[in-house]
Amino acid sequence: MLRAPEGRILPCALSCASGHDMTFVDLETALALPGLRLVVAAGVPSPWSQVALTLFRFKKLPFHGTRMRAADPVFQRWGAARNFPAVLMDDEPIRTGWAEILALAERLAPDAPLLPTDPRERAHVMGLCHELMSEGGLLWCARVVAIDLGLSTDGREGFPLQVAQYLAPRYGWTKTEVPRALARATEGLALLDAELAREQGPYYAGDTVTALDLYSAAAMNALVPLPDKDCPMAAPFRAAFTSMGRALGDAITPALLAHRDHVIARHIDLPIEL
Repeated sequence: MLRAPEGRILPCALSCASGHDMTFVDLETALALPGLRLVVAAGVPSPWSQVALTLFRFKKLPFHGTRMRAADPVFQRWGAARNFPAVLMDDEPIRTGWAEILALAERLAPDAPLLPTDPRERAHVMGLCHELMSEGGLLWCARVVAIDLGLSTDGREGFPLQVAQYLAPRYGWTKTEVPRALARATEGLALLDAELAREQGPYYAGDTVTALDLYSAAAMNALVPLPDKDCPMAAPFRAAFTSMGRALGDAITPALLAHRDHVIARHIDLPIEL
């Protein structure tokens, strides 16, 4: 069972929209600036980019954001990061992994913790986040399923065919991998549902929000997207995301979706636009 960080009860009313200091600029400007900068995927609500943005807003960290656009000549010349989101902090190495971005946010704003102080509980939270966000985790495996749907239906289901063909080698897609990916994603959802059932409060740690809540809400929104007014996206991507959720069926429980709605209402700006 998760416990709240010692002595730290974060009020549910703390919203990412309250008091954050963020400006979006072009990449050339962002690269020339000091301090904290966040490069996010553009045009589709990537869970990884969305949570990185939410982390910094939640912690009220001042930062500059910029949107990755593949056709931008500045991006083509830069080439320092191949995966997004990418976080730049002064002259420190570029961070692109969810865990290292979270670690940086915790270091920069320790007074608004999103991880427990107890090492055993912290390891438990990080392990569950890993099951959601890492290679071979829930979102990764759900994308493998959507890639397979796109390839096997010429894009009528899952990702559009050209997108599926691009993503397939990046996600290690093979026909033999699909059943394992589906099973792993279903197991991940069951694990999260069981964690919620053990708690009496609205979060995985009872009355206290942690990073796991932010990652879980973003993941559920990738599987069952909010309506277009709250989460606008191009029709092909909405169809692809919806197909991921449809493939997982009843494994996406009402409790997981209710948790998503609770977290988004309190900690994520609407509409979700990247």
